[in-house]
Amino acid sequence: LERQNKDLKTRLASSEGFQKPSASLSQLESQNQLLQERLQAEEREKTVLQSTNRKLERKVKELSIQIEDERQHVNDQKDQLSLRVKALKRQVDEAEEEIERLDGLRKKAQRELEE
Repeated sequence: LERQNKDLKTRLASSEGFQKPSASLSQLESQNQLLQERLQAEEREKTVLQSTNRKLERKVKELSIQIEDERQHVNDQKDQLSLRVKALKRQVDEAEEEIERLDGLRKKAQRELEE
């Protein structure tokens, strides 16, 4: 009887041991399923983020090109204004010389008139 009792206890222990792995196996399968779903969600999010990143990089390139064009336009305008200022200064200098010449002629004419 003791031997049968011992044998039955061994069988019971081994059958309980088989039942526990099946419970933990289903737990592991559900955990695996959750992790797979999470992985898929993160992959979708990664795809969306990559798409958004590409769009933003294109926008940055477009804005960089636009800024460079505007900078070039401003430099061209600055150069044109600089040339215009030089031309106006030259005209002012010529006008001042003409005024001095005319003032000299006026003074000479006035002296001649007084004589």
